[in-house]
Amino acid sequence: MNRGIPGFWGLQKHSYSIQAVKDWREREFNVGRPSGLEDFSKAHGLCSACRANGNFIVGVHWADESGVEKTASLGTDEEPASISELVQIHNLNAFRWDYVYETCTACHGTGKVPAETGH
Repeated sequence: MNRGIPGFWGLQKHSYSIQAVKDWREREFNVGRPSGLEDFSKAHGLCSACRANGNFIVGVHWADESGVEKTASLGTDEEPASISELVQIHNLNAFRWDYVYETCTACHGTGKVPAETGH
């Protein structure tokens, strides 16, 4: 399942513009080096597990008409695998719900690959 936040949000969070990424990838490609988005992440110490976001979107949270708070998780047996399906199924008003996030265990929420300790 593709959990996460749109790909470039994490890169922008670490001050990389879409154009900067495209330029880097083109330069690497032109000299014959690996130039994919994973390669960019690796070269810049960014976590590829969470696309440098530090977290994953795992569901939605809202209050119903009575004020009762509810949460639905993505990809469970009871719920679908996309936010748009959750919003449609639960008839959520766009202003009354928010994402539920889970911290990336690979980078512990930093969006960067942990520095090697040399052990």
